[in-house]
Amino acid sequence: MATAPTAAAVFTIDGDHVVPTGLAQGPWDPTVLHGGPTAGLLARAIEQITPAVPMRVGRLTVDLLRPVPMAPMRVEHEIVREGRQIMVVDARLVAEDRLLSRASALLIRVDREIAVDAGPNAAAEGEPMVAPDAPVTGLGFGVEREGYDLPGFLHAVELRRVGGDLGAGVPAQAWVRLVRPLVEGEPTSPLQRVACLGDFTSGLANFMDFDRFLSPNADISYHLSRYPIGEWVGIDSATVLGADGMGQSRARLFDTDGFIGGSSTSLVVAPR
Repeated sequence: MATAPTAAAVFTIDGDHVVPTGLAQGPWDPTVLHGGPTAGLLARAIEQITPAVPMRVGRLTVDLLRPVPMAPMRVEHEIVREGRQIMVVDARLVAEDRLLSRASALLIRVDREIAVDAGPNAAAEGEPMVAPDAPVTGLGFGVEREGYDLPGFLHAVELRRVGGDLGAGVPAQAWVRLVRPLVEGEPTSPLQRVACLGDFTSGLANFMDFDRFLSPNADISYHLSRYPIGEWVGIDSATVLGADGMGQSRARLFDTDGFIGGSSTSLVVAPR
């Protein structure tokens, strides 16, 4: 088993470049980033835009276009559509002028108080998740076994399964939190946190044999009714597979106060 990375954060800043530490490493290739830190970086770039009126990200979609190497990269952003009700912002990860990953965010105005009786829709969020301190029901990440080095990013998070177990499909529920900052010297914002941790949507309910199949997610989308409060993000996930190499994972997302939104990913399934 490899030694756990000792870096203080998942990324450091060097001039106009972001530099991944060992805590950014993903599960499929030790030279490539995990999808969670990639999504977190793009969320950070989107938050560097200051709207003219109070707005919040309602939808964030990240396309993982190609493997992101464990090497310095630039993070760029631009306003695609600026308005007083909605705004669209794009962000990109670029290395040596090569586009690695991109994101699109829809921001919605939030400075108005809306009082509406939810009525029969009050149950639309489904059953709430149990608390993070509930008894653990199964293995954590499920890759903590002899002969397999735990990927670096899994040393930057704590995961507690509170529903189901590895490889068992649904129910697949877990609480996850970051135990290291995303960027050294910066607080990790609620949006960055949920972007990083929501990537576990793609693996939590995966019922395939890890030794026989690869199933990286090619994207991840979040629809958020609000940002998470506190450290923990709850993920209630399910995975559906087609017979042609494509699958989908989807999840309800929570914080300790309740439902915050949903996430979905497209899976690329192939034999090892």
